[in-house]
Amino acid sequence: MNDTCNENRNGSLKIQECLISILGIGIACSIEYPRERMNISAVVVELHSIRQILLRTCIRQDSTKSKEDIDTSIS
Repeated sequence: MNDTCNENRNGSLKIQECLISILGIGIACSIEYPRERMNISAVVVELHSIRQILLRTCIRQDSTKSKEDIDTSIS
């Protein structure tokens, strides 16, 4: 049970970090002067990286929920 809480907390932190990164990209893309804005190629790379992190986090959380369901049904 404690491991599950730790995994959920870690998953929440990862999601929060990803949201902060996405907001940072949004800010970098909306700077007043186009020359100072983030390069679109870098944006794509960053967003793809964030997506991969989120997908791994969701997969872990789903597997944790499945284990909890199994433990509950056995009890």
